[in-house]
Amino acid sequence: MKQKYSYRSKPKDRDFFFSWLVHRRVAKPIVLLLANSEITPNQVSIVSIVAGLIGVIFLWKGLPFYDFIASIWLHMGGIIDCVDGDLARTRKIGGGLTGKFADYIKVIMIESLIPISLAVGLVTLGASIWWIIASMIASFWKMAPQFAREHIIVRSLENHPEIVSKEKAVPLFQDPQQSIKNKSSKKDLVQLCIKALKLIIGLPNALLNTIFVLSLLGLIFLSPVNYIVLKKCLLGLIIVSYIGFFAKALLLEVKKLKYYDEE
Repeated sequence: MKQKYSYRSKPKDRDFFFSWLVHRRVAKPIVLLLANSEITPNQVSIVSIVAGLIGVIFLWKGLPFYDFIASIWLHMGGIIDCVDGDLARTRKIGGGLTGKFADYIKVIMIESLIPISLAVGLVTLGASIWWIIASMIASFWKMAPQFAREHIIVRSLENHPEIVSKEKAVPLFQDPQQSIKNKSSKKDLVQLCIKALKLIIGLPNALLNTIFVLSLLGLIFLSPVNYIVLKKCLLGLIIVSYIGFFAKALLLEVKKLKYYDEE
């Protein structure tokens, strides 16, 4: 007799709002359908990576129709990404290291390749190759704080395993996109601008929604020239923002990071 599973999802406050409102709601029936199957969460993770890569490849064409298809595939990858974790929680098997590794690989690959693929699409339509070079540099530096933060955490835990139980542990390599919550009310305008920026290009879902809307505009209203101009504006905003995220993370660490080795 097959076991009856109860769906278990992540807490709402841990999700980007679009992921909670759309991705996880679509993922729920898929999770319940797969709960009694022999399909593993790790296999689902691989499918999620493949869907994301297919979406990235469609971006290479640069035309509105292909960008629209790309956004659909990338959102499918996001839905499937919700399925793997929720499937593991539903089966109460926890998250293994292999699954975390697959998720990490997906983040590195897809989040880095989306801006680069947008640039490839622009170059395909006649733009300068410098768009590709700039997007590659920006994507690399966008990921740098995350790599550094996790490297610091691993090394700190090796030397001081007790820090995980400290009530007031110093955040290691604060995420500049999340640290906005801790700013004073004097910077409300800056907070508003950053939150608006996150709604436009904040990965993984906000940028996909922006590409989706832009491609629809390109299909229905915009001329090819205007579409290219708007894509250049979007990619330029991504490049500047990514470098800004890195610079802010670096400044935060220079000012606030306290190594436990000095305690």
